[in-house]
Amino acid sequence: DEIAGLCPNECGGRGKCHHGFCHCEPPFWGLGCARERAWALRPGAVPIPNRAKLRIYVYDLPSHISFPLGLDDNVPDTGIDTYASHQIFLDMLLQDPEVRTENPLEANLFFVPARAYQYTSNINSPNNQIQHALDYVRMTYPYYNASGGRDHFVWATGDRGVCYVSRKLSQVIFVTLFGLHASVRPGSPRTFLDPKPSAHPDWGCFHPGKDVTPAPYNDNSPFAIKARSLYAEIAAAQGAAPERDVLFFFAGDVRFNEPSYSGGARQALARHLKKLLKSPNASGNNSDILFYDGYVDDYVSLQQDSKFCLAPHGGGFGIRLTEAMLFGCIPVIIQDTVYQPYQADGILPYHKFSVRLGLADIPNIVPILRSIPIERQNKMRMEMVEYHRAFLWDPSLGGQAYNYTIRALEQRVNGVVGRLWALDGPGLQNRRKRRGGARRALRRGSS
Repeated sequence: DEIAGLCPNECGGRGKCHHGFCHCEPPFWGLGCARERAWALRPGAVPIPNRAKLRIYVYDLPSHISFPLGLDDNVPDTGIDTYASHQIFLDMLLQDPEVRTENPLEANLFFVPARAYQYTSNINSPNNQIQHALDYVRMTYPYYNASGGRDHFVWATGDRGVCYVSRKLSQVIFVTLFGLHASVRPGSPRTFLDPKPSAHPDWGCFHPGKDVTPAPYNDNSPFAIKARSLYAEIAAAQGAAPERDVLFFFAGDVRFNEPSYSGGARQALARHLKKLLKSPNASGNNSDILFYDGYVDDYVSLQQDSKFCLAPHGGGFGIRLTEAMLFGCIPVIIQDTVYQPYQADGILPYHKFSVRLGLADIPNIVPILRSIPIERQNKMRMEMVEYHRAFLWDPSLGGQAYNYTIRALEQRVNGVVGRLWALDGPGLQNRRKRRGGARRALRRGSS
């Protein structure tokens, strides 16, 4: 039997999907039957249009390099929807003639659809599959070598993104759901991640000027489908929500035996609130603080009854921020050194619709939240009317995550052209060795 969603864009109505392959009707061909012409590889063979506009070329990778289906004990596994944003992005890009180009000579970014998640699932390193796909592109086409890979991007939607990819791949743009930016060099503040990231000693898992953090996919959840009507009510009330009588809410795994889980935020908050709520000297009534270690049946209704909702991450990236945005609950983000979706690009003004706290703020979290005036809370919810759409992909739900991702990638073009991040491959390492040798020779000569 055919598996829905296995072929990119369901072959775009230009062919039939059969076991993951599009059988295209002439003259269409290629990934998702999205191509109808081929361009000469020789530069100058055709005129090159204006490169000031973002144009993305999508590589057609053969099935032995990238296949859209994983196998779990020989059982087809299409994965979990939360990790599917890479496939949704690909489907939407193939339908976007304003951004996607069939002519690689006019492209200023190149998309390598490695489909790493299908090969590694959510907890394993995507290193081998990304390396496999990039090696094929590098040896088959001239474009990767022309830039050293700096204008090529790949997606990695697993829990810890590219934390454990090889450093020699760090010149590529990574689109990853986990924005941990933490140096692992000796003397730097200790990162919570265990084992430590190996991608790069200076920035750990994420380079804020090079990489992109999109929103995870959560559109199939019932509350995502209802988000549009919820925000229509919030807008009509000018953000006022007197029915939200819970100050602060969280329910989920705490994992006291895993200190690296959530960067320690869940554990620290659980310990603090346990002491606070049991203390005979606690000031005021704290019955409007709800914190549960584990699952609760009325999770949805409690989110909708709450003013503020905790948005930590988990073992890697988390979906609590997305959930809070779709419930109309002001997110309280406690994720030290972790960039949130589209935050590194400055295209989502988090200060307008969320509260960002550090681990050091946890002892004061309750007075901090109580000090935020009702008028300010109403204004933040009104901002969420607009910006919750950045966390939805489906345009029929009002989703704009694709548009935000394209805007973030467009900013990366400036970084490529302006060489705003350096190559970090053998060439750079050799130059460092030469400079180091020159400095040592100079010191010897002056001694």
